[in-house]
Amino acid sequence: MIYFFGLLVILLTASSPAYAAADVKKFEWETGEVQMSQFAPGTASIEILVAETLGVGRREGLLLLEFVQRTDYDYFLSGGYLSEFVPVIPLGLVRSKDRDYSKAHNTWLTTGIFCASGSDWVILKHPSNLAFNYPDCIQAGPLMIANSKSNFDNRQLSFGENRLVSDAQNIPFVCISNTGTLYFGFSTGISTLSLTKFLLIETFCDSAMRFSGSISGGMWTANTGLLGNNEVLLHNAIAVKLID
Repeated sequence: MIYFFGLLVILLTASSPAYAAADVKKFEWETGEVQMSQFAPGTASIEILVAETLGVGRREGLLLLEFVQRTDYDYFLSGGYLSEFVPVIPLGLVRSKDRDYSKAHNTWLTTGIFCASGSDWVILKHPSNLAFNYPDCIQAGPLMIANSKSNFDNRQLSFGENRLVSDAQNIPFVCISNTGTLYFGFSTGISTLSLTKFLLIETFCDSAMRFSGSISGGMWTANTGLLGNNEVLLHNAIAVKLID
């Protein structure tokens, strides 16, 4: 059975951002809020972390704060979806350091792929052969924005997709601007549709996707600590290390 969680994102302000990469900026939006940090190209390195490489069994998983405690990164987002809680089984492509831990999944839920090679990052629409060019990738979704346009406009959503994107929940997300700046973020109290609207109106977001959220969605930064939940064992997490 597939469990639908909400996920986490990053965005860019419509005017020139007035905060440093280490800051987390908060925006009030409709019935909730969006918090995010930004990383210009060359200022941060991205890695997909997998629980089984950090001292636990292959299907055991880690809480988000356990990823924090066992590694040395500055920012963390909860990662992809799970097909099972116990044992912890990921849903969709998970690649870390050129090793695939899970195969690609072909549904409306997993239409986005976030890939990175250090400071080179990209959001792709699944399927994409470009994903093979990156050592770290995580598949989730739905893809919210592509080519600076909403991925939900001008098409009929399935019942399941419409239900997920209309539900107000914790949402971890990433956004990449048209200048290559990465926004690492987390929203609460708003839906995926509302978050997509926010990103298009308030930022220069060229592409954006969400990750597993709701009770499994969380974000941690060295400045703010935990945002969201630390209740569900995760197979993977997205980590950011600032480059001096």
